[in-house]
Amino acid sequence: MFSKKIVASILCLALAVALVPGASQAETSAADLQKQIADLTAQLAALQAQLTGTGTGTATTGTAAPAACAGITFSRNLTMGASGTDVKCLQALLNQSADTQVAASGVGSAGFETMTFGGLTKAAVIKFQNKYAAEVLTPVGLTMGTGFVGSSTRAKLNAMLAGTGTGTGTGTGTGTGTGTGTGTGTGTTGTCNGDEGTIEVSRNSSPSNQTVNEGDEKAAIYGVKVKAVDSDMNVQSIKITFDAKASDFFSDIYIFDEDTKLATKELDSDTLTEDDGLYTVSLTGLNTVVKKGATKVFTVKVDVVDSIKSTKVDVGAAGIDVYASGVRAVDGVCLSDNVTEDQDERTVKVEVAETNEAKLTFSKDENTPKDRNVAVGSTGDMDDVTLYVFKAKATKDKISFEGLDGITLTDEGGLVTDLVLYEGSTELASGSEDEGVWSFEDFESVISEDSTKSYTIKANLENVEDGATSTVSVELDIDDANVDAVNTEDDQVDTNDTTLTSNEIYVYETAPEFTLSSAKLEGTDANETVDSKLEGTFSIKIEAVGGDIYIPATDDDAFDIIYVKADDTEDDVTTVTSSKPSGVTEVTVDAVDYYVVSEDDTITFTVDGIETGADGTFDMRVSGITWGYGDNDDVTEVTSTYMSDDFKTNTVTVQQ
Repeated sequence: MFSKKIVASILCLALAVALVPGASQAETSAADLQKQIADLTAQLAALQAQLTGTGTGTATTGTAAPAACAGITFSRNLTMGASGTDVKCLQALLNQSADTQVAASGVGSAGFETMTFGGLTKAAVIKFQNKYAAEVLTPVGLTMGTGFVGSSTRAKLNAMLAGTGTGTGTGTGTGTGTGTGTGTGTGTTGTCNGDEGTIEVSRNSSPSNQTVNEGDEKAAIYGVKVKAVDSDMNVQSIKITFDAKASDFFSDIYIFDEDTKLATKELDSDTLTEDDGLYTVSLTGLNTVVKKGATKVFTVKVDVVDSIKSTKVDVGAAGIDVYASGVRAVDGVCLSDNVTEDQDERTVKVEVAETNEAKLTFSKDENTPKDRNVAVGSTGDMDDVTLYVFKAKATKDKISFEGLDGITLTDEGGLVTDLVLYEGSTELASGSEDEGVWSFEDFESVISEDSTKSYTIKANLENVEDGATSTVSVELDIDDANVDAVNTEDDQVDTNDTTLTSNEIYVYETAPEFTLSSAKLEGTDANETVDSKLEGTFSIKIEAVGGDIYIPATDDDAFDIIYVKADDTEDDVTTVTSSKPSGVTEVTVDAVDYYVVSEDDTITFTVDGIETGADGTFDMRVSGITWGYGDNDDVTEVTSTYMSDDFKTNTVTVQQ
């Protein structure tokens, strides 16, 4: 560029001599003017000879600069998303060589360059940087191309535009050249436009000594403060050193400029370099400029592994020292400054989940069925009858629930062929029985820390007959010996000591299923003319399952209603009334009148209980319902008495 400027100056001078009017021109003879022009022409020829190059060494002949590069100088950094005429020139230069071309055909190929820096351009820049690694990458400490057109890459591109070439003997390299070599008579080389400079590195005041937790993401642990002295400084890489094997505690490490992530690496044996118990990772490709005289803080962040190995817990709890052990930056003339002295450390403590205190706590689930009738139908068989629902909560760690023993089954009719454990709709295990004790083994259900899961025990039934004593329930003896559960370290965890007992099911071929729709109690205090009065009203749905159901039509024969005082003393109410519900037929069997609820029908009965002369606080309850199965010639009556704790009203107070 400098030689070209000389030539241009001489040409301008020649024109000036030829064209400037005035007295001096008049006094100059034509012969003198011709001599001056001849001298200038000779000087021009000499300078052109210097540009073409004459000397020793081996040369490559340069190629003409692409038309897209007319008037272009690479003066800014370029990266994905950039646009402009300099991008088009960049593509054109890359397309001059088959091993760096943007595309072989179509958009981005030679003659079809664009002004947009996209993925194809980035890939081509990487090839270009790798091709000229000694000039582009090595000076700034890189080993592989990045696709980012920074200062060293721009210097090489500008050199190509300016032209370099060498010759052997009297060999020449004409035009704008890209050749390199040794010898005399070469074109000028590109340079970085700027000042020489250095960096000053120190530990930032924050983050200070930090405590992080298992599973934390992008937790800040260290700050590196970099000051640019005498020049803008492009920070390229930062080395971070730990006094323990960082990959035991952290999965990934990051460098941030405020909220912008500049670099990241996974921590493992390939990225960590060990030296005398110190572990160092180098984060490269930062390419971030610190302006002359300014200071920038780079923050080191880490992802903490989900579970620290038990052998490393004490190390993490005691703290891991971390510090910056190297920072490399490039100044305005493309010289690299490396600060390699260790900076002051910070201590990072890792809060490890108290896996040794992990516990699995069992309790009754609110969805556990109440006492009830179960009708299996004429086949006498039924699978997946719910007996009990329980909860298990994991604390202090994630827990794998893998076995449950100590289950006692009450099966008066000998109906149960198998117990099955479910998580939701998923079958976990089929039960096994040993001397009357059932267990579930060899399953796995993972419960996250501080989470709860529900499990259901179901029974398979067979050989059910009406009229037999057929009551089924289960009891769970929960303790450390009967529960197989492990934490994330595969250590057995503690459980709570408790006994969980299901409600009872009463099994028949044909039976009613009772549902309390509503219950209400009202009270009236005594006065001068009447006694106090309790009036309870119950709405009870009765569904006939497995066959027709017979309900005695005489009020107090069908429904037993009691009133219960606050001290739990109870007594039958004086009067029970009900009316014939719609949807039933009435029959008489053996001189007893019945309402018939047909199989699969549901009928609602409204029942009233009345008690007078009470004094105190009371509720009212259905303590029994008499029903029958059979046919219009023969009815067998049964009284269900399991519902008093559930079929009850509100509480009222009356005074006598």
